[in-house]
Amino acid sequence: MDCSSKEKLKVCWLVTGSEAYGRGAFICQIVPRLARRDGFVVYVIATDKVQYLGELADSGAIIHSLGFSPTLALKNLRGWRSIRRICTEFVRHLRIIFAVAKLVRKYRPDIIHTHVTHNHIVAAIIGYLTGIKVVWHWHGPYIFTGLPHFLMCLLRSKATASISISGFVQRTLPKYFQRTNQVVYNGIELSANQRRVGERFRKKYDIPQDKFLVGSFGAVLPRKGFRYFIEAIPKILEKQPNVCFVLVGGPTGESSNREWERLHALIEELGISGQIILTGLMPNAAKYMVDFDVIVVPTIPYENDPGEGFG
Repeated sequence: MDCSSKEKLKVCWLVTGSEAYGRGAFICQIVPRLARRDGFVVYVIATDKVQYLGELADSGAIIHSLGFSPTLALKNLRGWRSIRRICTEFVRHLRIIFAVAKLVRKYRPDIIHTHVTHNHIVAAIIGYLTGIKVVWHWHGPYIFTGLPHFLMCLLRSKATASISISGFVQRTLPKYFQRTNQVVYNGIELSANQRRVGERFRKKYDIPQDKFLVGSFGAVLPRKGFRYFIEAIPKILEKQPNVCFVLVGGPTGESSNREWERLHALIEELGISGQIILTGLMPNAAKYMVDFDVIVVPTIPYENDPGEGFG
């Protein structure tokens, strides 16, 4: 195959700082693999501060960071404060659309691939204006109402393809979304994950080799169930004192910050601050999973969120 620049498939990944953990790990795995393959040119456009961009520095992808402020939360707001934030977000997204459109006109990608709702909307508008194909990738259940839901319904026909990471996620989509949606499971490179490269996590946090290492990974959100992971620690230590516990993750927004504070308070209340390590946000944290003896996934349904992406 002749891989001249005209024949290469050009893929643009539109990413944002809210794509931490699962989404971030997925992007960090697939972007380098595409960028290093013959027949592909990969662009990564970050709309705001993205923690894992450093992981992609040597990926072979062409990277742009637009530097906009993170998306504001619009939940539980009333009166003028709500109106002010909605106006702020509207102006912010208009600026993002113009900035992304400028880069898209420059590079003329064949596909724009997005992973979160506000980028789905931005990409659909740009795809409509330019004729470029757009792929919406759903990593979590569809929980949107109000204006986001209205815009998604209005623009869904502008998405060329729609992907869900599981049947569970697909079933949460509105019926008219499901008709054109395909389930594509996240891949795992087993050859890399089966290698214990020098006990990287233990060395990073000076954890003795004889300690049994138990961790839980993810963004700090109520539905992740980290409080149950923490509450179980004293009971486990009564029977197995030679265990080190780690919460690999940190807050990603306003509601996440409140949950982070609640978890800190719970740890102090239980008196286990010396038995658990809180790493905070770690770019591409999935690469450390192989270093753990046990990984705990205590996710639960929470309020209007039916659960984790894989059910």
